[in-house]
Amino acid sequence: MINVGLSSYALGFFAYLVLGGLLLTGWRGRMQGGLLVMAVFVTLLWCGLHAVWAGWNVPSARMLRVIEPIHFVAWVVFLHGLLNRAQKRIALVAALVYVLSTVMVVVPLLAPAFPGIFPLGDVVPKYSFLGYLLLSVAGLFLIENLYRNTRPEQRWGIKFLCLGIGGMFTYDFFMYAQALLFNQLDMNLWAARGAVFMLVAPLIGVSVARNPDWSVDVFVSRDAAAHTATLLFAGFYLLLMSAAGYYIKEFGGDWGVVLQTVFLFGSVVVLAALLFSGHLRARTKVFLGKHFFRHRYDYRQQWLRFTDALSQCKREKLPYECVVRAIAEVVDSSGGLLWLHRKDGAFEQVAHWGVSG
Repeated sequence: MINVGLSSYALGFFAYLVLGGLLLTGWRGRMQGGLLVMAVFVTLLWCGLHAVWAGWNVPSARMLRVIEPIHFVAWVVFLHGLLNRAQKRIALVAALVYVLSTVMVVVPLLAPAFPGIFPLGDVVPKYSFLGYLLLSVAGLFLIENLYRNTRPEQRWGIKFLCLGIGGMFTYDFFMYAQALLFNQLDMNLWAARGAVFMLVAPLIGVSVARNPDWSVDVFVSRDAAAHTATLLFAGFYLLLMSAAGYYIKEFGGDWGVVLQTVFLFGSVVVLAALLFSGHLRARTKVFLGKHFFRHRYDYRQQWLRFTDALSQCKREKLPYECVVRAIAEVVDSSGGLLWLHRKDGAFEQVAHWGVSG
């Protein structure tokens, strides 16, 4: 049987391992980049320890409560560095986070030694949930201030960072609000948190690539982004179809297994058709280019690709058609036509590729 918690936090661990490796190789030694690298590696460690606990119950549950606040602190330190430290409200909220996090670490350590002062049955289930809830609110406050205090023309560079880290704090807020309401942690929400953290790692990577002034030089390849988006879509699609297939089996009666098999086979065929669709692939690249990159094309790569294609045209029997194909491939077009300007002022079609002439 699959251990959901182990799988979820292991996914988070590997996502931040990749992101941390990219940041570490691109870090140029300045403070803000160092704070970001620190936050990513703290989250990496945090996911790893939760994965180990989910799989093998080590370290103890008490030690897991001790390390729980560290991911809050790591990202608050990074956000505090991005914001103007002179602002009193921000400095006050950051100070409260540091103090509250220290309390959240110390109480589980001292509680067993002083049961009369720290009754575990009351302190840990109630006040720890309230503490984590306050930490989540403080993180969201800093995210809101970062976005609001950034000039509109510069928000393009930090919007995915705000969405990613804000998503972490929002999920923790929801999980701990429910825990405080029912006086117990929903283990399904806890188990899913690692996968949620995995999903925001690419958003942080995109923001890093858009902000070289953070002193982290990260290059995100368009092809790699397109492949990653395709894999994420395929994984999400298969999970959705598997869930649908499960319900078809459960409520399909005598035909349940047959209907499930046919449905899953059809889903795989549809997925294969989508993945091999050149039109969909081109639309994905255009979407990523518009929304995730500063420039529409990687001009250096496209220019080298285009000049190489033109050099190959010299050896083609139909050089005009080869030129049309070379230009079409640059813009991910499925075809094109070429006209030449004649001496009499008219235009004459001399080649076509991918479309009828």
